[in-house]
Amino acid sequence: MDSATEKRLSAGQNFFELLHSNLHILQNIWNEMGLSEYERKERLQNTVKQVNDLLSDIIAEEEGFMDLAMKRIEHFKTEINALEEELNLEEENKGDFLGLVVEEHYYRQRLMQLREEEERRKILYNDLTKNLQILYTRLGEDFLSISSNFDLSTEHLDELSAQLERKKELCKIRSAMLKLSMAEIKSMVEEMHYTTKSSFKNSLIMAEDITQNCSLQFLESVQSFHEELKHEYVKFTEQRKLICEEKIAHLNQMWNCCKIASEQRQLFMTSIKDKYSNKALVQYDNEINNLEKFYESRKPVLQLYE
Repeated sequence: MDSATEKRLSAGQNFFELLHSNLHILQNIWNEMGLSEYERKERLQNTVKQVNDLLSDIIAEEEGFMDLAMKRIEHFKTEINALEEELNLEEENKGDFLGLVVEEHYYRQRLMQLREEEERRKILYNDLTKNLQILYTRLGEDFLSISSNFDLSTEHLDELSAQLERKKELCKIRSAMLKLSMAEIKSMVEEMHYTTKSSFKNSLIMAEDITQNCSLQFLESVQSFHEELKHEYVKFTEQRKLICEEKIAHLNQMWNCCKIASEQRQLFMTSIKDKYSNKALVQYDNEINNLEKFYESRKPVLQLYE
């Protein structure tokens, strides 16, 4: 016999002993009162009825508690099954329960754990989809197929997380390509003093940062403009080279007219880092202007050596 059974038997024995003792006291009271046997019997029956009614009320109340516990357990089970399905979790191996109180406690705790896990995954899902929507918008891609699939399983959340990293990397790559193209575009525009009537091209030239739009269509448009400018730049540099060559020829002519020493000529030319640049053109013009002034101021003397 286990300890629980012994305790129940002991409690039952104490109850009957207490009941018997109280009934004996009542019998003595009724005897002292001089009640007839009929009256004593009637009062005993009434007492038994009151005790029985009290026990019936207690039983009904306890049965009500038991029914309520069973209903709560069934409610917990229903919600637990729904959450386990939603979260793609297997049912725990609960084992055997020692009564409804223990069973109710188990399912209550299990439900609380699942609700917390559901809330954690919902927060993670919302964060992932929010960030994915931003990236999909930047990449010019359709986000509807992702947002319509509400799935809180770890497999789906892992897939969303991996997809987020892939989209981040794609945005990073395209942003770098856009920055490189725009740096070269702005450099060529500034050097060529390029102007255009195209509102799209002007918006690119004036923009501080265009990397928020990483769509493939936008990238291709920027790269197309970049290629167009590179062709224009080749023509521009070829034309500028011809002008620079003409300036250098004119400069040599003026050096000869002004009898400038070869050392001084060499010093000037080595001071120019890129002899075909816009800056070089300015230096050539300044030097030619200075030489022309020098020649005019000493023209009578210099003409003697021509």
